[in-house]
Parts: sequence; C-alpha cells; structure tokens
Amino acid sequence: MARPTEIAGQAMGKLKGAKQALTGGAGIFERLSTEHGEISTLIRRVAATTDDSNVRKELFERIRTELAAHARAEEKEVYSTFRAIGDIGGKMDDSADEHHRIERYLEQLDAMPITDDRWIEVFREMMMLVQHHVIEEEQQIFPAAKKALTKEQSFALEARYLESKSKELDSFT
Repeated sequence: MARPTEIAGQAMGKLKGAKQALTGGAGIFERLSTEHGEISTLIRRVAATTDDSNVRKELFERIRTELAAHARAEEKEVYSTFRAIGDIGGKMDDSADEHHRIERYLEQLDAMPITDDRWIEVFREMMMLVQHHVIEEEQQIFPAAKKALTKEQSFALEARYLESKSKELDSFT
C-alpha cells in the first residue's frame, strides 16, 4: 500500500505533468515534469525530517534509485537530442554536470550513517541543487525544446527515455 508521502508525490507529479501537457509539452516534457514533481515531493519530505531516521531510510533508497536512473537515461536519450537544438544545446553540458554533482551527493549520503546530523545537511544541499536543476530545465530548456521538436518526436523521445530508464532501474536490482 502506498504511503501518504508517495501518494502526495504522485499527485504532485501528475499536476506538473498536466501543466506541461497544457502548454504543449506532451510526450517527454510531460514525462520528465511528472517525474520531477514526484521526486521533489519525496525529497522535501526527507529534508523536513529532524530525527526520524525511519522516514529517511525508507525514502532515501527510492530517491537515490530514481534520481540516478532518471539522470542517466535523461543524459543518454534527452540531452543527446537537445544538444542539436541551437538555443539550448550549450546548456546540456551544464545540466549533465549538475547530474554528476547530484550523483556525487547520493554516493556521499549512501556512505554516511543516516542518523548522523551531517547527513541531513548534505541531503538538504543536494535538495537545493535538484530544485535549481528542475527549475532550469522546466523554465529555460523545455520551452525552447518544445518549439524545436514535433509532437511525434517528443513521443518517440519519451519512448526511448522510458526504455533507457527501465534498463537503469534494472541495474539497481
């Protein structure tokens, strides 16, 4: 049975995805925005904990897995496509660098005791980077990419992304 935080994350994800769809962002844009909303909700829930290591432990593994799979699949499929778009092509290296910084945070957190006071400080630093990254993608990169891709290209890109992400998720099991 889904926990309240997971339900809230799914609801937030659906809202963000619906917003993308309403602004012409079907396919990959709706998919990525939905995932951004879901994971952001889980991250905020963990960041709000003070000493509840059970919540941290329960949600961190999912956050770690989802963020890593999302980042790797996005770089492989989405960023490679977006690099060809003149207005945003140069931003893809910066976005990939942010992914790598997030993965380093995840590795650092994974190596620390979850009850350590420093753990939540590092987690909150990572949260700030994730928030910055999501805002930049959704407000700067997606609008330009929506103009450059047809609806069919967006759906095809979504399919490639989902296949790649599925393979990434399988590598964690």
